[in-house]
Amino acid sequence: MEFTRQVIEANPNPIYVKDRHGRIILANTSFANLHKSDLSNLLETGKLENDYSFERDLEVLQTDQPISFEESYKVNRGHKIWYQTLKKTFTLENGSRYLISISSDITTSKRYQQVADELEEKQGDFLIGIRHKVRASVNAIMGMGKQMKKNYLTNSQEEYLNTILSIAGSLVELPGGLYPGKTESKEAKTNKDINLQPFLTKPLKQDEDYSNLAGIRLLLIGHNQVNTAFVSSFLQSWGATLDIATQGEAALEQVRSKVYDLIMLDVEMQEVDGLELTYQIKYLLNANQATPIIALLPSKDNRDRQELNYAGFADFMFTPYSETDLYNIISKHTDGTEDEEAPAPTPHHQPWKKSVLYDFSGLGYLMDDPVFVRKMQHLFISTVPQQLEKLTDAIQAQDWRSAVHLAHRLKSIYGNIKVNEAAAALKVIEDNASKEVCHDDNQQMLQVLHNLTHAIVEDFSGQLQANA
Repeated sequence: MEFTRQVIEANPNPIYVKDRHGRIILANTSFANLHKSDLSNLLETGKLENDYSFERDLEVLQTDQPISFEESYKVNRGHKIWYQTLKKTFTLENGSRYLISISSDITTSKRYQQVADELEEKQGDFLIGIRHKVRASVNAIMGMGKQMKKNYLTNSQEEYLNTILSIAGSLVELPGGLYPGKTESKEAKTNKDINLQPFLTKPLKQDEDYSNLAGIRLLLIGHNQVNTAFVSSFLQSWGATLDIATQGEAALEQVRSKVYDLIMLDVEMQEVDGLELTYQIKYLLNANQATPIIALLPSKDNRDRQELNYAGFADFMFTPYSETDLYNIISKHTDGTEDEEAPAPTPHHQPWKKSVLYDFSGLGYLMDDPVFVRKMQHLFISTVPQQLEKLTDAIQAQDWRSAVHLAHRLKSIYGNIKVNEAAAALKVIEDNASKEVCHDDNQQMLQVLHNLTHAIVEDFSGQLQANA
């Protein structure tokens, strides 16, 4: 036994052994230091003060199934250390079963991999971003050229226009989208499928009827000048009215003072989060709470449609989009044919479902750890409702310092499980409290938070009871 202890102590990696009851009977200094514990005291008590592996270790002991996984720990000044941990059981001749846990430091390789992944992702995003911007510009040029061809042009004007469209089309038809010699991507293949001939050699049909959009009032929120010019050129010819807001505050001022039939919002605005801005339009008092909002998404965006629905969007459209796409989505949401399968939610009538209420993907690899998830659910049930009550009391007492602190803490908790509506409501409260403003929004936001918290607690409680 002493020889085994010395071998384990000499190992620089954290190692411990537990008996079938989960009691630590052997460990080395590396393990004790990692958990900021005294080794002699650890072996005397047989447990850590906060043993997050306790239930998982018992499961391994009961099932006799070894497991291996990556885990990380924060040490001094937020520095993170990564380990590849192996847990397996062994049985002595007398039938006693034990668990041994060995963690190998993989921090260096993990950092190299993270740097490589980040560089690859940035490079890919950069190339896709350039393709996307050029495609959007080309699409706008061809769309506005189409509008110009509806008017009388001299022979020389038509020749110049065809030349411009031909140059724009040649950009789209480059191999790989923009970069000759690169592997042709799915986006590039899509670009090459665009038929440019109707723009270059044939007159456009004059029997297209867009009269049903005449008088439609539309607000476009976004900073992209190409999209703005594209939408504006068509809506003007269709007889619709378009207002444009390039900043979040300007957009909020517009929705407070004027009623619109439809709002189109770029989710990648520069100075404001598109989802948060949509929440404020849908759930704060203004003239457009019932107005459908369309999300304008970049082609690389792969977020779940349910996330957009829950944020308050009625529909979405990828950019760049064609004249037909623009007409169809405006017509769909301004003539009573809105998709009934995915209505925009309200804070008081949301049919709560696990798939749209919260999302554990923000927990990383821990989302696949049932033991950790159960602990997190227990912690949410036991602490969040009480903290929400404290926040309510602080607002009523106008204790703004406490309100800011509580709102910020709760915002992080909801953000970790991607309850975006709650996080947005708490940001409103935090901003109001930081300005020491007793605003009517606070009570409305608190009602939203109480409804969401009640729904999550019920859902978590049901899961815990089912898995008991």
